[in-house]
Formats: sequence, structure tokens, C-alpha cells
Amino acid sequence: GVELLDKKVGVAVPDSVCSERAVAVVKSGRPFEPQQTATILSHMAGHILGIEHDEDGGCVCDDEFGCIMSTEVLGAGGFHSRMFSTCSKADLDVSLNMGITSCLWGAPQIQ
Repeated sequence: GVELLDKKVGVAVPDSVCSERAVAVVKSGRPFEPQQTATILSHMAGHILGIEHDEDGGCVCDDEFGCIMSTEVLGAGGFHSRMFSTCSKADLDVSLNMGITSCLWGAPQIQ
């Protein structure tokens, strides 16, 4: 099992979107705040799609509330992050160009 300690709100397997190991675990301490849950889910999906934390790439977020891929996923001052940074968009472009998202573009294969 996975135990989320401290301020961790989830874990995800990076760059795994089209693999058998694609998984994310999310903890929502406030189930009646759908914006918070949506932000956390977006953050974890970003990792699965190959997007790193903004701070890992030296990126600066242009939004006063913080960006979705910040290490502080819940945003500055308790406000919910609402946008992806320029660096996050560039990371996604790299993933798309490398083909790790190729399974998303065709019809599912029934076995």
C-alpha cells in the first residue's frame, strides 16, 4: 500500500500514461471542495503525462494563485491553482513528440 505522509496529497508514476504501470494515488482532505480535488487530480495526471514540478525546471509561475504543477499543488495562500505554467506546457510538448502519449490517439484495442 501507499501511505501519504506530511503534506503530500498524492503520488504518481511519471511518464507512465501508456504503460501498465500508469497509476496515481490521491488524498483529498476536503471532499466537499471539488476545486481542490480537481487541482490535485490535474497535478497527478500531469506527472503521468510526463510533466515535472515547475520548480524542478527553474520555472516561474505567472499566476498569483500558483500553477498546477507547483510543488505546492494547493496554491499560494490556500487558493487553488488554476493554470499550467509555460514550462509545464513545454514538458507536455516533449512527451507528445516523444510518443509516450501515443495510446491516447487511437481507438482502444480489444483483446
